[in-house]
Amino acid sequence: MNNLVKYKDPQTAAVMSVGMKALRQALTSFEMELFLVTVKKEQFDYTEWRRDNLWVGMTADEIFEQAAKHFPQKSFGLDE
Repeated sequence: MNNLVKYKDPQTAAVMSVGMKALRQALTSFEMELFLVTVKKEQFDYTEWRRDNLWVGMTADEIFEQAAKHFPQKSFGLDE
């Protein structure tokens, strides 16, 4: 695990580690830093952003189709 950020809660540490890895894979070091500074400075509200931007203009079926492409199907006993 990354020693730059230490959290007492292992779940939080794991999420932070995965998130930082995703940022490193998607952005240059400069872009990653700019993203993190901007999010902190602007007091970014992910819930509000998601509501206003992420699925605008999409139907529930379209959202489901997109999610199904990115996540493996798991059975919860509903399809039996």
